[in-house]
Amino acid sequence: MQDERLVRTFVAAYGQPPQQQQDGGFYPKDAVMAAVEECMRKQADALLHSLDGIGGRLSQLEVYCYKLERSIGELRSDVMDYHGESTANFRCIDKNLRQVSACVPAFSVDCASWIESLPVHQLVLLE
Repeated sequence: MQDERLVRTFVAAYGQPPQQQQDGGFYPKDAVMAAVEECMRKQADALLHSLDGIGGRLSQLEVYCYKLERSIGELRSDVMDYHGESTANFRCIDKNLRQVSACVPAFSVDCASWIESLPVHQLVLLE
């Protein structure tokens, strides 16, 4: 009884109007099959439409990921260049400091001998 009401509702929604048959059934088998096929076609069309939308969004996501990967690669390259430039600058500063520190002891020895060679009255002025 419940199956019969379900078939009637289903076919009434998708098929032809109900007709009383000689065998007591309301719908011929062909009408039920046609209604089922029509319903399946509509559902398949809706599913394909949804899948097309998902495919488009996946394509957008792929483009965004590609752009993000490219930006990360550029950032990595910039950081490596900056790091290399900083390393070169550090080495240059280190070299200059070593040269200065090598010259400072010689300069202090020269200054000390120069101060010792000054007459006493000029030493008072230096203090």
